[in-house]
Amino acid sequence: GLGDVYKRQTLYDVLMDIYVEYGFSKETTVNVVKPGKSGADEIKAMMDNFRANPPKEIGSSPVKLIKDYKALKMIDAQGNAVDLDMPETSNVLQYFTEDGTKISVRPSGTEPKIKFYIEVKGEMGCPNATPVLMLKQKKKWWQYVNHSASEKDKLL
Repeated sequence: GLGDVYKRQTLYDVLMDIYVEYGFSKETTVNVVKPGKSGADEIKAMMDNFRANPPKEIGSSPVKLIKDYKALKMIDAQGNAVDLDMPETSNVLQYFTEDGTKISVRPSGTEPKIKFYIEVKGEMGCPNATPVLMLKQKKKWWQYVNHSASEKDKLL
């Protein structure tokens, strides 16, 4: 039976089979530390900038939806805004792209850092596609950060 098939496979092989059948999702967190008073100001400026100049695309995939949990708004690619039904606000931004990538940005309330949570989804035609998706994820992150860094330089 099926159990016999899995006995001959490593856990990695089984996982690859699941990814091929159902798709793949990978999450990573990146912390950007900005110490001191100037760091706190820089983090605030970054969040203000992300709100004022949201990326149109991330990793060459168009941004289709933005959720701003401070303004409690959900904004689509055409700029249409809908209220988010939440009991309270939080300083979090989320970007959703057409290829299923989600990036959440949140400054820490207790430490001088800003956190980026990146989730990449993908179809896997074959088990060897995993490293490709990992590279895709890193590329997206750098494009996102470089977008914000170049915009930020204009602000300062």
